[in-house]
Amino acid sequence: MGIKPSSHKKTNQIVLSLILSHVEKGAKILDLGAGTGYFSSLLYNTLKSKSLNPEEIIQASDYYPENFKFDKLSCQFGDFNTGLPYEDNTFDVVCSIEVIEHIEDQFQLMREIFRIIKPGGILVLTTPNIMNINSRLAFLGHGLYLQFDVLPVTGRKAFNGHIHPVSYNFLSSMVKKCGFKKVQFYPDRVKSSSLFWLIFTYPFIFLSKTLYYLKIRRKKPDLFQVNKYDLQVMNSFKMLTSRTAILKATK
Repeated sequence: MGIKPSSHKKTNQIVLSLILSHVEKGAKILDLGAGTGYFSSLLYNTLKSKSLNPEEIIQASDYYPENFKFDKLSCQFGDFNTGLPYEDNTFDVVCSIEVIEHIEDQFQLMREIFRIIKPGGILVLTTPNIMNINSRLAFLGHGLYLQFDVLPVTGRKAFNGHIHPVSYNFLSSMVKKCGFKKVQFYPDRVKSSSLFWLIFTYPFIFLSKTLYYLKIRRKKPDLFQVNKYDLQVMNSFKMLTSRTAILKATK
C-alpha cells in the first residue's frame, strides 16, 4: 500500500509543478514538514525518472520524524517553532505543505526559512484557504473558519493541529516582511460548493471590494501600490473557489 498524503493530491501535484523548473543537478530541496513522506516520495520518483539522483537533492524534516514512511530517504527532526537545523543558504527550494497553520510562531519559521534558502532560491508554501467563499460563510455563521475547530487547552493534544488560520494576504505580507519577493498565488482545485454560493454572494463581494479599493487608493496610495497584486488576488474567482492557498516566493 502506498503512502497516503496528509493534504490533497492535487495540491501536491501543483507544488511539484512549481518547483520542477528550478531543479537542476546540484540543486538542494527541503521538504519541510514532510509528514508521512508522500511529497518526498512523489518528488523522489519524479527526479529518478529524469535521471537525477534524488538522494543528493532531497532532504526531509518534521517535528515527528518517526511518522515518515518513505524508506528511500531519512527524515530529520526539526522544532519549527524554535529554529531549523540547517546552515545559512543551504537550499535552492523549500517546500512546506500544510504546515504553517500548525505553527505557534509563524514569523519565526518564516525568518528561518528565509535564512536557509540560497539567494535566488524559492519557497513554495500551502495552507488551507480561509478566504474561499465557503470558509468566509462559515466564519460569518458560527465564527470558525473551515478546517479550524475549537481547540483543547489541556492534556497531550492541547493546541495540537490547526491552531493558526492565516489568510493569503497576511501570509504574503509576512513572507515579504521576512525578506522574500516576487510573491505569487496559485489555487489547487475548485470547490464545487463554492460555485453555488458565489451565485448568491458575489454581488455583495464585488460591491464591498470596490468600495474598499477606492478608499485605500484615495487615503493610502502608497499602501495601495505596495499591495496592489494581493488586493487583486484577495477576491478573485480563484481565491474564492480554491480549496488551498499556494504561495510561491523568491529570495
